[in-house]
Amino acid sequence: MEALAALAFGSAATTATATAAAAPATMGLFGAGSSFALMPTLATVGTTMTGLGLISQGMGQSELASANAEIARREAGMKQEAAKEDTLKISREARQMAGTQAALYGSSGVSLASGSPLEVMAQSAAEYERAIHMRGYSGDVGAANSLYQAEMYEYGGKQKMMSGLISGGGTLLTGYGRSLLGKY
Repeated sequence: MEALAALAFGSAATTATATAAAAPATMGLFGAGSSFALMPTLATVGTTMTGLGLISQGMGQSELASANAEIARREAGMKQEAAKEDTLKISREARQMAGTQAALYGSSGVSLASGSPLEVMAQSAAEYERAIHMRGYSGDVGAANSLYQAEMYEYGGKQKMMSGLISGGGTLLTGYGRSLLGKY
């Protein structure tokens, strides 16, 4: 046990020169003169790892935000495409309804040239046009919201990258300054 302690912390020795009196000195794995010389090195390495970890974390968060932005842009395209398909479907339904109404009125002997049947058909056509317009508008708004979300992800990613660089850089500089001053 004493041998391990002597190896790790140093063993007392006496050194003397012709001009100086004998002075005790110790030398071991953890340093000389009863101080732990390895401790500042370990603290510097730890600070460096922390700083690099913060930078890496900022980079990772930035990449994640970019991926989320790409997903939001794809969603915008899908919302517009879905709205386009829905408006085409509503338009087909409107044509079918107009045909069905005309056939029913015609088979019952009602004239479509004027009066209530014409007003009913015009009202139905107007409702379908309004539905087509609203669905198109809804798709545009949904796509715009997704594009706005993509922009927010991109902005947030840049902020996270900058935060990681500043935090990590600050940690590295603080550690470097402390090591120069011997504050570890």
